[in-house]
Amino acid sequence: MGNPFEAEGNWYKGALHLHSKNSDGELSVEELIHLYRMHEYDFLAVTDHNVVTNTSHFSTHSLLTILGVELDLGRTQNGEKYHLVALDIPRDFNFPSSDSTPQEAVNLIRSNGGEAILAHPYWSGLTTNDLLSVSGYLGLEIFNTSCLLEINRGLSLVHWDDLLTSGRKVFGFAVDDAHFRINDALGGWIMVKSPNLTKESIMNGIRKGHFYSSCGPRFSDFKFSKETVSVGCSDVNSIGFNCGPARGKRIKAQGGVPLTFGELKLTGKERYIRVECKDKHGNSAWLNPLMLDST
Repeated sequence: MGNPFEAEGNWYKGALHLHSKNSDGELSVEELIHLYRMHEYDFLAVTDHNVVTNTSHFSTHSLLTILGVELDLGRTQNGEKYHLVALDIPRDFNFPSSDSTPQEAVNLIRSNGGEAILAHPYWSGLTTNDLLSVSGYLGLEIFNTSCLLEINRGLSLVHWDDLLTSGRKVFGFAVDDAHFRINDALGGWIMVKSPNLTKESIMNGIRKGHFYSSCGPRFSDFKFSKETVSVGCSDVNSIGFNCGPARGKRIKAQGGVPLTFGELKLTGKERYIRVECKDKHGNSAWLNPLMLDST
């Protein structure tokens, strides 16, 4: 992870997994974009199933749209399909064939200049072997609003830690996957540090890991040295440092006084560091991982 708090630019709020009436969503593209615009989102991707919904003409100086699509293909160990969210693809994206493997789909997305995100691992029942059998994806959905509200399978943090423990550097994304049949909008987003609100700049920030994911809390700082790691954040009840098997630390607010700072002293045995903070409402925010050489 590049440190977004040391990068130049501003913070921009974005939603990267949304569905319109062009596939199985309940809102038109116009209604969807109006909703997120009214809630002060800066960028979004409409990722309808197996169709590229053209949103380019909705982009303005204050709201950027990124072309995307959700693909389902292949078979997992449990016989389910993989779901991939493809971002920053061309309008005339040449879809993979019905018998393509997830790896072939990831390769195709990247050869078209896009990026692949592995969608809702917990909802899909993905195993660690499933996750490791595919490479080249930028990250995975660690929080999915729709999957959480519909069947309580929206958090994929263990999947993330399994990959990180295996040495895979992958980013974590919070998304809505909103279909608007239930109240599954505006629940999970990413905050990207970027010099400006252009597709090239936002996608460059995402590729570098210059973002964090959230359902509510905000991060304000991140510092790292050989001895310590520290974070600043909005008022929260706990700050957790995940550092690999049997490594890490959790700090809990005491006496009703919220936390706005947390620090971890390093032992030199950490494999990676990722930080999660949780507020009094149970909402979390997640920093992308810092990969370390463990001993």
